[in-house]
Amino acid sequence: MPTLTEDAVTKLLFRFYELLDQRAYLADFYEILDETFSITYEEKVWKGWRGFEDHQEGKRSMFDEIHELTSTEITLNGEKASANTRIHWEGSVWRPPEPHSHRLKGKVWHSWTFRSHPKTGKPVIRSQIVDKLELTEGELPKYLH
Repeated sequence: MPTLTEDAVTKLLFRFYELLDQRAYLADFYEILDETFSITYEEKVWKGWRGFEDHQEGKRSMFDEIHELTSTEITLNGEKASANTRIHWEGSVWRPPEPHSHRLKGKVWHSWTFRSHPKTGKPVIRSQIVDKLELTEGELPKYLH
């Protein structure tokens, strides 16, 4: 099984955020997410492809998102790796029936796990945990909690 590298993990993180910013289809994530991928935010956990789809669907009222990686600490362990990241995040949200959308801005800290895919050998993301979300502008709608 191939050993993961810091460069490969970093590229994977940039690709993940790029796909989020593009509002990509679920199928576009297949090559970078493990089939058992999970996202954890506060008390909620979304697992697998269905969970990821539900997570993305819950964010459909958000648009013009920006995920800018500002800090990365990667720990390598052969075919596995972990990372702690911080991003600058922005997004707009429209709350019906309000006449205008609202811009949200903040910093988000994540913990990640990765592994080499057993068939392709390429790195894939196993999990993402939102450790902290600190908004500097706006407030999250209740349905995003």
